[in-house]
Amino acid sequence: MKNYSNKLTITALLLSIILCMACGSDDTEFPKQELKALVLLNPENKVINSVLRPTLKWEEVTSNNNAISYDLYLGTEENPKLYKENIKDTHFKVTEELIETTQYYWKVIAKDGNNGTAESGIFSFTTDQAIDVNSLSTTKGLIDTKIWIRGNG
Repeated sequence: MKNYSNKLTITALLLSIILCMACGSDDTEFPKQELKALVLLNPENKVINSVLRPTLKWEEVTSNNNAISYDLYLGTEENPKLYKENIKDTHFKVTEELIETTQYYWKVIAKDGNNGTAESGIFSFTTDQAIDVNSLSTTKGLIDTKIWIRGNG
């Protein structure tokens, strides 16, 4: 019985060594590291009357001497799709005009090049209604000059 117990112990030890060697073999991929939490700044969450071409801003994320890039997700769905990737700054100016009076959702994911990531929460904002100006007139004078704007919206 003692011989059988010794054989089981040796077999278990050999299997452990083989498994450890297999797990630690030539893996060149770095383990995923979580970075500092990413905070969205502008537009604030649930703000109404945001401009049609907003500048989206977030806090900088740092990593041990690794370059950080940001992926921006933006859209009208509650889980927005990738809009722009590998942004180097902590802001992004939307260049195409968004749809007026529409709720948009956005988030940012920071990447450090070593599988480290930080993901913001999802914020939303609602765009403003565009204004159509029909006429513009002024009265003469520099001080207390009055301006009348007539239009829709």
